[in-house]
Amino acid sequence: MANRIMLTVAASALTMVSQAATYTVDDDRAQRPNADFTSIQAAVNAAAPGDRILVYPGMYNEHVDITKTLTVLGVRGHDNHDDNDDADHCNGNPHREAVITPPAGGGVIGTVFIGANNVRFDGFTVTGNADGPGIYTSATFSGYMIARNLVRDNVFGLYLNSSGAIQSSVESNCFVKNVRPGAASGNGIYSDQGLGTARIAGNGFTGHTNTSIITAGPANGLNITRNRIVDDATILLFGATNSEITQNESIRSNSHGIMLASVNGVSVHDNDLRDGAWSGIAVFGTDLGATSSSVIVDDNEIRNFGDDGVSVRDGVMNSWVRRNKIDKVGRDGIRMTVGTSNNLIERNRMKKSGEHDAHDDSVGTKTAGTANTWKKNEGKTQNRPGLLN
Repeated sequence: MANRIMLTVAASALTMVSQAATYTVDDDRAQRPNADFTSIQAAVNAAAPGDRILVYPGMYNEHVDITKTLTVLGVRGHDNHDDNDDADHCNGNPHREAVITPPAGGGVIGTVFIGANNVRFDGFTVTGNADGPGIYTSATFSGYMIARNLVRDNVFGLYLNSSGAIQSSVESNCFVKNVRPGAASGNGIYSDQGLGTARIAGNGFTGHTNTSIITAGPANGLNITRNRIVDDATILLFGATNSEITQNESIRSNSHGIMLASVNGVSVHDNDLRDGAWSGIAVFGTDLGATSSSVIVDDNEIRNFGDDGVSVRDGVMNSWVRRNKIDKVGRDGIRMTVGTSNNLIERNRMKKSGEHDAHDDSVGTKTAGTANTWKKNEGKTQNRPGLLN
């Protein structure tokens, strides 16, 4: 363990300066014979705010409760490890990684619970929770860094909540088949207690049945970017404001590629969405809650979805759908339902749609007698002359 106290001389006076300590943990002391602890929780209990805990590969059958500002790092066991090399962090091998599983009946609030500002939890496998999520962050605090973990085979993966006072980050994790029976089953990342100022970036998702990422409560200032979602489910923001979903890849979603409902000020741009069951991007308003407004859907590539490319539903207003490329969808390239109004659909390119490249059922005084404005869209088929021009 690193010495916590160092002595310095300044202006002929002896001053004591606090220095962060490092504790080591090894379940069997095979990799680290002189480890300070064999339990992660024992190290957390001993540490002071600001300390660092290094956890060596092994099986840790315990509930880990982190309620102070700490850095908790899983030390990977492969040779020539480079901190910038993430290729090995999705194995879940106790000979190479620290694997945390909950004790029987001990995981309702998460195998790992984090309830303090600026906690970093990095480099673990968290698996096997039959009672709740793998990782649970409190809505009372913020500044979380959840990085390079494998979260697998729990009821759901990460229960992500925060106060939003400090930006939180969820980066370079793998979320795999968190589908055990129970409340919120089948979600990779789930939030319903409030989530503010969070970045969800560079994660992988596969095998979830409900959503890859869902906000089911107040959410503001989210940046969901560069995630790879394969054989999984939709990204769903419900009730979010001032957020963006950008540069994600979704392949073979079991529902929509991206879904918004009752949102304001959300931008969905530069995503690559293909081979999904329903619509590439679906924006809901009154049919799933309140109206949605100031939504921007632009520069997305959408291919081979079973329903629409972009589906905009009743109660969506004052929004923009522009510069999207849509190819080979089962119904309409862009579909505006009867209750949409004052939206701008501009410079989209649509082809090979099952029914219409452009479809608008609204009624008003704008383009082709609709309640929306269509400008310079490319395609071949439309339900009203004038939508393509």
